[in-house]
Amino acid sequence: MQETIPRKRYFENLDGLRFLLALVVFLSHSQFGAALKEVCNSDFLKRFIEVFTTGYYGVSFFFVLSGFLITYLMLEEQETTSYFNVRNFYIRRILRIWPVYYAALLFSFVLYPLVKVYVGYTDQNPYNFLYQAFFLANFDSIHVREAGLADVAPMMVGINWSVSVEEQFYVVWPLLFLVFRGKKFIVAVVITFITSCLFRGADISPAALYYHTLSMAADLALGAGFAYLAFYREAAVIGFFKRLPRIAVILAYAAGILFMMYRDRLLPGLHGLVFPRVINTLFYSFIILEQCYSPHSFYKFSHAKRMSSFGKYTYALYMLHPIGIQAAIILFRYAGLDRETSFGMAMLYVLIALLVAMPLSMASYHLMEKKFLALRKKFY
Repeated sequence: MQETIPRKRYFENLDGLRFLLALVVFLSHSQFGAALKEVCNSDFLKRFIEVFTTGYYGVSFFFVLSGFLITYLMLEEQETTSYFNVRNFYIRRILRIWPVYYAALLFSFVLYPLVKVYVGYTDQNPYNFLYQAFFLANFDSIHVREAGLADVAPMMVGINWSVSVEEQFYVVWPLLFLVFRGKKFIVAVVITFITSCLFRGADISPAALYYHTLSMAADLALGAGFAYLAFYREAAVIGFFKRLPRIAVILAYAAGILFMMYRDRLLPGLHGLVFPRVINTLFYSFIILEQCYSPHSFYKFSHAKRMSSFGKYTYALYMLHPIGIQAAIILFRYAGLDRETSFGMAMLYVLIALLVAMPLSMASYHLMEKKFLALRKKFY
């Protein structure tokens, strides 16, 4: 008897959201937000711009989204097949993550040193290849930051930290899923969340607070917790959003954005290290559930057809956009231009970087990623 592949739930409104988050990271690294704030006199507008052009927010949202999607798929596989295959899960993650990651790593440690002089880098790469190769890049980033070497660290390698955190999550999470089976899995989610929050409140370095796996685990756990809620209490989630009118949805979005804008004033000090991040991730979780389940959304990301279709390029764009930025740096150097001289120059710099990064990401997907992704159907 032929084994059938379990049908997976498809959340169509999350594709465009994923691409938007990758764009936020790109805008942060290309200094788009910094340039835009320079021409704004309003503190309110500057704070508003910061919310949508700060890479950390995009990465944190990615963690919540990953926690939600991966956990939902694990619960779904367990429910539909009465068995969760850890080996197949690992293989699927390898086929998704490794090809682009190691291609980018090859560029960073082999090709980039040959051209770095053209982009203004004369120092040695402070990152450790073994840490990067074994998905411990976030700990490598902690060392680089604490050693005061961040200014000479190439962005192409620096972004690997978040992928390493996710890969560590992909290793541990299925094992916890086997220990805490079925509805008991919420225990693992709660323990992970509390442990992460306690770690954030400890007296640790700013670098560890930003890059350490335990610090970021709360984001992943919160996404996982809401996946658990959506899976086992779907009727309650649907009912909640059916009763939530459109004006309430709009007000919730507005409140979340305003909190992110003024978080430093609302919760300063130690509280500012722990609670704002939790509130931010609760807001991200609300957006995910609202997009997936609300019939009263003021806007669904799936309506932006082009942006949704670009969702498949998200991972490549995240990993490869520094190449676009480096290309813009080289072009500006050879043309004798300075992006800091005017707002127009800054926007030209961003545009060039995007015009290189997007085609590169699309080529990566169609010429490389698709071939590996097609193999995943053998491991369901």
